[in-house]
Amino acid sequence: MGTCSYTKDGKGCSETAWSRCAEGKCVFHSSANGEDAAVAAGVWKTARLRAQSGPADFSGWHFPVDDSGFMGANFAAGVSFSGCVFSGDARFLNAQFNGDAVFDGAVFRGLARWGHIVFSGGLSARGTVWSGGLQSGGGRIAGKADFSSARFRGDAGWGGMHFAGRVIFDQAVFMRAAVFLGTVFDDDVSFGGAQFKQGAVFRDAEIGRLADFSGAVFHGPCNWAGVTLARGHDSLLNLVEHARP
Repeated sequence: MGTCSYTKDGKGCSETAWSRCAEGKCVFHSSANGEDAAVAAGVWKTARLRAQSGPADFSGWHFPVDDSGFMGANFAAGVSFSGCVFSGDARFLNAQFNGDAVFDGAVFRGLARWGHIVFSGGLSARGTVWSGGLQSGGGRIAGKADFSSARFRGDAGWGGMHFAGRVIFDQAVFMRAAVFLGTVFDDDVSFGGAQFKQGAVFRDAEIGRLADFSGAVFHGPCNWAGVTLARGHDSLLNLVEHARP
């Protein structure tokens, strides 16, 4: 039967090719793994076990629809979801990441439920596509968070998130509401070249250092009511006049 045909950066997957996959991929990488409930359940069981046992590499995995997902999961060490696909809602409510997490190029087809999620290290989500929206209230990211070139096609709900490290949204595109209601930025945050197709909400947000909006484009209003700026209006760099508080 051979091994899985999936490759990343010239490195293949050692899992056995799944007989039901016409592309010769393993059951974890196959987009057909959600067609059978028992198979889907097996994929998630394996994923949860690997998450709690040490460094986990889910690069390119196809996660079928599941009612629990990674809710309450404790990721024992660093983890990569690079290039993976979440076919339904991605449930990470109360999940704890005890190392750096990589979501570069991942695709969230449903709602990303990230409420009270905690990252003890850094988070990289460069080029990630959020099709179904994001909810992240009460979460915290301790290290650097990089969302460069991310695409938020649904509402981007960052309200209540605590960013303890530097944050990068350079070249990100917010197709719908970009909501940073009550969001806390302890360090610098950059929105260089970002596009806000329906404006943004920074109401009651806290900006502890500098927020750089070089080249950012606002196609709608920007709400700054109640915002706390550690350096006054000097905290907001290169923000176009019509978007200023």
